[in-house]
Amino acid sequence: MKVEKMKIQHIDPRDIEIPKVRIDSAFDQDILEMFADDIKKTGIEQALIVGRSGDHLWVIDGLHRLQQALLNGFPTVPCIVRDMDLKQIQIRNLVSNRLRGKTKTSEEIKVVGDLYTNHGATIDEIVEKTGMRRDRLETMILITQAHPEILRALDDEQISFAAAGELIRFKDPRHQHAMLMSCIQYRPKAADLRTWVTDAIKLIDEQKTATIAAGPPPTPAVPTAPCACCQGNFPLQQLSGVPLCRSCHSLLIQAYDEVKKLEAAQAKAAAAAVQLAPQPSGSGAGSP
Repeated sequence: MKVEKMKIQHIDPRDIEIPKVRIDSAFDQDILEMFADDIKKTGIEQALIVGRSGDHLWVIDGLHRLQQALLNGFPTVPCIVRDMDLKQIQIRNLVSNRLRGKTKTSEEIKVVGDLYTNHGATIDEIVEKTGMRRDRLETMILITQAHPEILRALDDEQISFAAAGELIRFKDPRHQHAMLMSCIQYRPKAADLRTWVTDAIKLIDEQKTATIAAGPPPTPAVPTAPCACCQGNFPLQQLSGVPLCRSCHSLLIQAYDEVKKLEAAQAKAAAAAVQLAPQPSGSGAGSP
């Protein structure tokens, strides 16, 4: 079968965009320096793979070459351009960088999460296009939905992919984060971490069962305090504190006592007046 040779186009590197989420090949610093020096001396000999989606050109393979072309002010770069949508571009980026070997797991997870969440790619589709294992893909998607510090720790290479897979066994992000902090501090072996997580999940389930069995907690009593004047008990939120010196506070209490005495005397006088008032005479039986 005859394979058609792809036509190479020369494109202004400033017209080529970089997807926000993508995988980059990982190189040691000395290799990158040698690579940059070679590009500067000999130019770009290997064409970039570029995806065209509408009016946009997206780099799929050759990000480091593109960056060096921009740094050196190259007017054009050789490119093989393929028409594809953003989902196809992401999948191709995932495949091409995995075939090279060394990539950052955190970047793979971000691309898989972007494909699954933003571009509607199914797990079956990603498995078919990339050859990745289904269980690994499912773990990656769960990591993108877990506590964000897990992905950040993976990106900083503080934990392994296997450790992240253990942490997402917790359903509550708070528990994921708590165990992550222990991982970073103590660096447990994979078998030890699995035991830690298993024991912690068992304890959480036991505590949850005990809480359900105990029923809802009793309604707490509303705290009260006596009023300084009337001595009646009131909820604390119904009491107000006015800043007074001791002398004024004493005068206020005395004034309150005098008011209460006056009210009592007035009530007593009113009752006596009612008793002393003449009673109306009743009508006789023969009254017309």
